[in-house]
Amino acid sequence: MPAFAEAVAAAAQAEFARFAGRDETDPDAIPLLREYWMAGAGLSAASANRMIADREPWSAAFISFVVLKALTESKSRAVFPQSAGHWQYVGAAIRNDFNGAPRPAFFGIPGTSDGSEPVQVGDIVGTPRTTALDDYEDALRKARKVKPDDQSYFSHFDVVVGIEAGKAQVIGGNVSQSVARRPIRLASDGRLPVRGFTFEEDGDIAQAPFIALVRHLA
Repeated sequence: MPAFAEAVAAAAQAEFARFAGRDETDPDAIPLLREYWMAGAGLSAASANRMIADREPWSAAFISFVVLKALTESKSRAVFPQSAGHWQYVGAAIRNDFNGAPRPAFFGIPGTSDGSEPVQVGDIVGTPRTTALDDYEDALRKARKVKPDDQSYFSHFDVVVGIEAGKAQVIGGNVSQSVARRPIRLASDGRLPVRGFTFEEDGDIAQAPFIALVRHLA
């Protein structure tokens, strides 16, 4: 297994163990959330405390935290932005792929459409949290916008930490207000499954299509 993939899977599993199923409102979770916001999203302590008090979504800060930790551990020179929103690092990875960035780097590839690839440990996979964006082409169009404000969209991504028996085990932050590990059943060829939106009774999104896969290539 590549050094980065092994390191990021280990980092995500370490945080899963460290968070230990706590709710984000648990006082013992506050120092961990502060680490994610400061090291992952680059916020000051005061700004991190405000984010925690306001219960702002922290899943992107979590991903950035474990990825940056893994880059240091694996001694990779790849660049990964400190991100408060998943769209920031996903957009950067898509632009790397589109522009043929030199390795090592993170590249964004389609989740399920033409150009998709079988899932590997260390990949970062995700879905939109809005029906206004539902596939890789939408994410690509967003990534190519000139103004950063026009590049943003709500989404959620997780780190793949294991693959076994046709399922990818993923870990993410701010899942049910905690750090959670859960399975994704893969297609028969090992790729992410093609799926549409499903909704809760109140209209909230229960399941969404996979829009992109972010992969570190050395």
